[in-house]
Amino acid sequence: MKQIFRTLLIVAIVSFVACNKLTDPTKMYQIEKDGLYGFIDVDGNVVVEPQYICTSYRFNKSSEMAVVVLDTVTKSSSGLFGILQIDTFFVRYNYIKTNGEKAFKHDFEDCIPLSKDEICNAKYMLSKFCNEHLFVKGLAVVADTNTWRKGYMNKHGKIVIPCIYTEATTFSDSTAAVRKRINGSNNWGIIDMEGHEICDFIYSDISIIKENRAFAYIIYSSMKYGTDTLDGEFVKDENGKTRIDRSKHTLINRQESGDPEYGSAYYLIDGRGNIIKQLSIGHFGKMFNDGIAVMTPNFLGEFLGFRYQFIDKNGNFLTGISEEDLDSVANNLSEKEINNILFGIEEGDDDYNGFPEALPFSEGYSGVRINDQAWVFIDKNLLGWGHDGEPYEYCGLFCFGLAPVKINGKWGYVDTTLTIAIPCQYDFCFPATGKDLCKVYTSKSDDIKIVSYIRRDGSIVWQNKIISSISNQNKKPQPLSEWAKRKLKR
Repeated sequence: MKQIFRTLLIVAIVSFVACNKLTDPTKMYQIEKDGLYGFIDVDGNVVVEPQYICTSYRFNKSSEMAVVVLDTVTKSSSGLFGILQIDTFFVRYNYIKTNGEKAFKHDFEDCIPLSKDEICNAKYMLSKFCNEHLFVKGLAVVADTNTWRKGYMNKHGKIVIPCIYTEATTFSDSTAAVRKRINGSNNWGIIDMEGHEICDFIYSDISIIKENRAFAYIIYSSMKYGTDTLDGEFVKDENGKTRIDRSKHTLINRQESGDPEYGSAYYLIDGRGNIIKQLSIGHFGKMFNDGIAVMTPNFLGEFLGFRYQFIDKNGNFLTGISEEDLDSVANNLSEKEINNILFGIEEGDDDYNGFPEALPFSEGYSGVRINDQAWVFIDKNLLGWGHDGEPYEYCGLFCFGLAPVKINGKWGYVDTTLTIAIPCQYDFCFPATGKDLCKVYTSKSDDIKIVSYIRRDGSIVWQNKIISSISNQNKKPQPLSEWAKRKLKR
């Protein structure tokens, strides 16, 4: 009897360990079923059942946690003179481990002021929220539910940087951009991982910091009558810190109407907020990849005829390749590779002014559109690469060694040698989210699509049928949770 009991005990312990075994976070893939999200492993086994309103698209490798949204509710209130409606989106969320267990006993809350566009695209907004609340370098953004100010907590849920900021971003290169109210202003600055404010809060906006670079706006305004002065010029002090030199003010004249005059400047800055270079106000950048950032024309830039261009970490535009360097590149290529070079931008070419559309650089390439139906990959020399001597119908972002491409109406993947790695036979391919699996769509009808995760040999490991919103428009709305009801009563 004792032997039987001992055997059963061992089986129970082994079963418990197996049930609680943590999967490699790099081998977890987000899935969606009936509008809810979960995760599978690399073999297609469902590890986290689809049960969440939204999740981060991946698990963070170092923390081995993913963000999961448990509940949401939108609260509307009246704004100025009771006319302007203000919508606030409340989110209740937590984190899960790779075995599906909650990482924290208590849930977290945050709120987001919404624009009309964001209300109409709640799915994108929630996905963005999840990825912005991932743990990075052991810290995650967290909100104080009394003030809704933001701070940072560690992996144990302890707040280590106080919740004093109106907005906060994830850490990158050991620094993060944060927004703070000071003397009536609500400007951006930068903090380090100890919470030290290493940059004056002088910026009207700061992009995501990546590769020790970011983009920042300064917006000037004057509310006095007569002749006014701007705040001053932004200069570096002897320690390399950016500050306002008020002795170098600029006079501006009031318009006859008496309205205030405004101005703005756009800068490339480093990860500590120091200005590297003032940039054209007609472009805006998002973040650096591979030491290069794509510059997108804004409304003013489009009016002036600007197009997508690329800058390096010093703020200089990529201008193409010299004839000597082109000969050197060609000498190291096969005849087939040379035939796939569709064009080259020669250094100093006055006719080159960018591309109609461009994606960020990644793994040595960027996808750019060269006309209505033609895309190519370009490298850092601005050489344009096609397939079999022709452009692609579309080419996407390289992730984990693969990029989605469209040829003859079908989608597949190329590797970093620009060789077809997975044949073009799908109706759509997503950028790879891991080194093992890729997510693809095939259509059965206008209303029905099959979403699949495939291995790099094309074999299917997981599938699900998705019915379009048209077929689901008669779904009954879910009743409000007790948490949501409490939020609406406040």
